[in-house]
Amino acid sequence: MFLKKSLPIQHKIMLLIVSLVSVTLITAGVFFERGIIPSFEEKQALHARDIAYTVSQIPLVKEQIDKPNHKAVTQPILDSIIEGTNVKLILLIGGRDAQPVIEGIPFSTLPEVTTFGPIVRAYLPVHRDGAKVGAVAVYLWSRDIKTKTWELRKKIILSVIFGLILGTFFAHLLSKNIKRSMLGMEPYQLAALLKEREAFLETVREGIIAIDRDGKIMFVNQQAKEILGVPESEVMVGHLIEKYVPNSRLRRVLASGEPEYDREQNLGGARIFTNRIPIRSGNRILGAIASFRKADEIQTLAEELTGARKLAEVLKVQNELLRVHKHEYLNKLHAISGSIQLGDWDSALRLIHSESDSQQEMIGKIHETIRQPEIAGLLIGKISRGRELGVDLELDNRSSLKEHPSVDTNSLIVCLGNLIENATEAVQEPSAPSKKVSVFLEHTDKELVVEVTDTGVGIPAEDRPYLFEKAFSNKAGGKRGYGLFLVRSVVVSYGGSIDFESTVGEGTRFRVVFPEEGDSA
Repeated sequence: MFLKKSLPIQHKIMLLIVSLVSVTLITAGVFFERGIIPSFEEKQALHARDIAYTVSQIPLVKEQIDKPNHKAVTQPILDSIIEGTNVKLILLIGGRDAQPVIEGIPFSTLPEVTTFGPIVRAYLPVHRDGAKVGAVAVYLWSRDIKTKTWELRKKIILSVIFGLILGTFFAHLLSKNIKRSMLGMEPYQLAALLKEREAFLETVREGIIAIDRDGKIMFVNQQAKEILGVPESEVMVGHLIEKYVPNSRLRRVLASGEPEYDREQNLGGARIFTNRIPIRSGNRILGAIASFRKADEIQTLAEELTGARKLAEVLKVQNELLRVHKHEYLNKLHAISGSIQLGDWDSALRLIHSESDSQQEMIGKIHETIRQPEIAGLLIGKISRGRELGVDLELDNRSSLKEHPSVDTNSLIVCLGNLIENATEAVQEPSAPSKKVSVFLEHTDKELVVEVTDTGVGIPAEDRPYLFEKAFSNKAGGKRGYGLFLVRSVVVSYGGSIDFESTVGEGTRFRVVFPEEGDSA
């Protein structure tokens, strides 16, 4: 290779373009010079012949050419012609001296070297009354022609040099632009980056599909093919995205330029969670990319991750129950002990029965109305935690929950737990009117209703439009703003609805409705 492998691509492109332009211009210059110079010399020969013809047609020349002393008459005419043209010499040949010349004319020559130097000659006969009586000879010095042809060559050379300079300048601009479009990297670096990207995208557990501005697939990894049910050997690249994902929203992302995160989508009867973002280069949108994963895989992973959290929460609740009950039982035991020491056996018995009945009444009430053990345990834990915090948390007497609702238990725990936690925090604000939280569950054949009402500070009007957005919170501290976002995500995934009513200074009520009939996916 005449270009070294280590030479940067920008320099390679520039050298190649300059070489191509140089060869083209030099070749064109050579052909142009080879064509125009002979043409110019031939034109000069014809010019000499035209002058000879003009002289041969002058009447005085015809009349005097064969006379011995014709020069005295004709020379002034010839001198005037020589003065007005680039002719160096004009001869008139007549009489017997002209006969040898007349036999070989008319003719003209291209530049030739003679004893007088390089010249161009032209001869024409002079006719009088139909007979040849003499000849006209016209001479052009070839060195004058050479001077003019050299001037032409200089113009050609200067044009070639100017073309080379201009070509080099534009070659530099083009190579620089190509280098910029390659992100300043060399071809081998781009190739390595492409291989690394493909290897990386094949290792992730999520399906990934990228499309160009026309909606054609540019890249798809193996995981995406598995989720879509496409054979591994099938080539998806180059096909429109709608061929494999009819309800794809990637074209909307292309049009709007706005990313979409954590969106649920029905794909061939399977639920997936997907993220979609536009691919940008400066202000231009070059395409869009989507990553997605089956909802059941995410749920399984979430269950595995939350298993430890559930255990920790249960232990925490149990610990809190022990602490609460410890203080409560110590106080009751002191009262019972005092009654016994005073001999007031009836008071002691009443205290014992009162405590036992109160606890049994709460557990019995929840057990009778809430047929889901996990939800019943959650309510008991939250009520016990509320007692410790001084919050009056109660289950509405009209509540009911059947044993097998269509909503997944974990999803229901997420909704109910977050709503109760938010309500508990709201009533603990110093400006809250009172510390009461009410929970209402209604389970019919058509729907499951969850209502949580608090007497807290209420939600400011300016915060309400952003209440369900991820990471939005008006409370201090990190890792907040995910509770209501998760609640809404769960509700939407089941085709349900969530709304709220709030009055600043009085409280808030959240209402969630899950449908019990139809496809909730």
